[in-house]
Amino acid sequence: MYDTYVIGGVDRVSVPAEVSHRIRQRMLGLYLPHKVPARFAWYLIRNTPALRHLRWISYHANGPSQRHDGLDWEKWTCEVAQELSLGKVLAAFYFPPQINRKQCSVLLFDKTDEPIAFARLAWGAQEIKQSMREQRGLAFFQSYDFQTFEAPVFLFQGQFEGTHYVLYSPIPLIAKRAPGFWNEIYQQAWAEMVRLTEKSVMLNNLHWWDSKTFSDCTWNTVVARLKSLLANRGARCSAAHGDFTPWNARIISNRLLLFDWENFEHEAPLFLDPFYFVLSHSVLVKNQRSYSAIYSHIIDTLSLSVIQPDEADILLTLVYLKIHLQNPLLIRIIDGLVPCAIKWANRHGL
Repeated sequence: MYDTYVIGGVDRVSVPAEVSHRIRQRMLGLYLPHKVPARFAWYLIRNTPALRHLRWISYHANGPSQRHDGLDWEKWTCEVAQELSLGKVLAAFYFPPQINRKQCSVLLFDKTDEPIAFARLAWGAQEIKQSMREQRGLAFFQSYDFQTFEAPVFLFQGQFEGTHYVLYSPIPLIAKRAPGFWNEIYQQAWAEMVRLTEKSVMLNNLHWWDSKTFSDCTWNTVVARLKSLLANRGARCSAAHGDFTPWNARIISNRLLLFDWENFEHEAPLFLDPFYFVLSHSVLVKNQRSYSAIYSHIIDTLSLSVIQPDEADILLTLVYLKIHLQNPLLIRIIDGLVPCAIKWANRHGL
């Protein structure tokens, strides 16, 4: 039996009903909200056992969630236990807030109540594709000797009843919540990634570039401007995490742990990670909707770098996000940032 916690009307975290309060607290650490009211509410839920019996907070069921009720979860955990050479494992499940995303994350514990593996499950075509992309991202990470950040270690991948799953090393219990604002620890990690992987790529040689993506005249103007700016030189690119946000990071001994590499890109616009960090935090956490205020915050953050962005860097980042973003709200914000970027470039004579 499982206790499944419902947040915003959506199943988000599910834990075995019979576990102790101590291990339940550890398992519920899979979800670490960044908005202050949500953080306070979740703190009360995690630390007040009586609250979990309220219907509007959680429900009791045979499986962790109806979001993938076609999978025999018990058999899957038994298979994983065999792969890990363990007699039994306990599984805590985390589901994304988007109800249509066919994936989840699982933190696996051994009989001593210690985390022994972190699993990613995917049962949709797009989600399986992203899972494979994450593996490429982590393989890339392992090929470099990064000093400012670390990432999970790949352990095993398999298929079970049509569901693709990958096992990674777990997030250590000593890991702390990452800062919700851009600071030196993020800056150093991004700067090292750029320093080791920066390269120049001609626009038409970028594997993701496709000017036919747009029918809107404003975006066609951006594409034409980019082609002009980069007619005689390559675009500045580097490898990027692709979803570089506080909720995809933890802190271990003043070092960044980055996970969720499913949006990894080996030929990303140079400033993609800090640009997206500020964009997502401003819109999704701070609830900002002013295009000019969001753009000013982005530019102020990018200007902290030794490498300064130019017009081509900004426009290429906007195009990349326009192609790859799936969140409708962020897409709308990106559309609104285009005039801000053009005004900024004209004002600075770029």
